[in-house]
Amino acid sequence: MSKSPNAYAFAAVAGLALSACSDGYSGKNDTLHLAYGMSQQATLDAMNQLGDGRQLPTRFQFALLDGCILEIQASGGLQRNVTQTVPLNGTEATLEKNPDSESYRVQMAYTSADSPGHTALEGADWIDATQMKWLLDYVRTFC
Repeated sequence: MSKSPNAYAFAAVAGLALSACSDGYSGKNDTLHLAYGMSQQATLDAMNQLGDGRQLPTRFQFALLDGCILEIQASGGLQRNVTQTVPLNGTEATLEKNPDSESYRVQMAYTSADSPGHTALEGADWIDATQMKWLLDYVRTFC
């Protein structure tokens, strides 16, 4: 029993479509699935997962303290055991490309002051950096 030419054509088109889906993506298995409606704990868990990325020179851990204060603990890399507290009201997440590499930095910047921002992720790829920015913007909704 032979297959019709249409079956072969369908298989070829399906194969091309599936291979095209991976073009331009990193192929990482640990990409997060973020959604509005996430709980506060799920948001912090996702932030901590990104902050503990294997490729990052500095590890970041996050906690939300009373009064809408975000605690950022950085360890390793250039920031040895630094703890910063950032008020979520009056700050916003910013994303910057590092000029010397293909990595990104995410900071919590004050909206009404000339104070330097607080680094929340450093040396991340574009996917992780944009996810962290989204999470930092979203965690403010719990205030």
